[in-house]
Amino acid sequence: ATSGDSALVNRTVIDGGGGEYAIEIADSVGPGTAIRGFTIRNARDGVRASGRFEFSNNRVTGNDDGIDYESGSGGLVRDCTFEHNEDDGIDLDHEVAVVIEHSTIRNNGNDGIEVRLHDYTGPELAIVIRNNLISGNGEDGIQLIGDEAPSSRVFRIERNLVANNAMAAVGMMFCMETVEDYQGASLAERVDLFDNTFVGNDYGVTGGDHVIALNNIFAGTTQVALKRV
Repeated sequence: ATSGDSALVNRTVIDGGGGEYAIEIADSVGPGTAIRGFTIRNARDGVRASGRFEFSNNRVTGNDDGIDYESGSGGLVRDCTFEHNEDDGIDLDHEVAVVIEHSTIRNNGNDGIEVRLHDYTGPELAIVIRNNLISGNGEDGIQLIGDEAPSSRVFRIERNLVANNAMAAVGMMFCMETVEDYQGASLAERVDLFDNTFVGNDYGVTGGDHVIALNNIFAGTTQVALKRV
């Protein structure tokens, strides 16, 4: 279902049968690898990725994690919906560079997007999150989890609507801790927050020694809009 028609996507199903993954992207895949137009459901990981690929016009639901990006993977996510996954909509681990754009990431049990900043030194990895709706997730909209040492990563989070998540819109955590405690980790990685709207979250943004926040809107925050930023 490459047309992007949601009715066709809903009928074009890859069911993981309760196994480890519904789709596996090996580290040997070529640069033209793309997954388009599917509903992906019912696995521990909807997609488990070790290689780079394009992921567009898909719906990912009823898994533990929607996409689990592992070392050396990444690529592009565009025009997708991640909803009702038990853990995270999108989970990034190890050396991953990715663009996530024009997607809906909502009503997942834990974080909308979770990024673990495992120790990494090398060419800078860019994680770009832009023009998305990230809403109604059971913990943070976006969670960045620091390691003990700085890493060669930069984040650009721009033009998103991050709304009505149960905890922080953007939460930064200490030392691989994933249970939100609102301490606000002093991450060394640069985090650009530009032109986002953060509305109806418990906290707005927590943590970050190198956050650059410009032209964002904070509204209806239950506790604190910016903490330790």
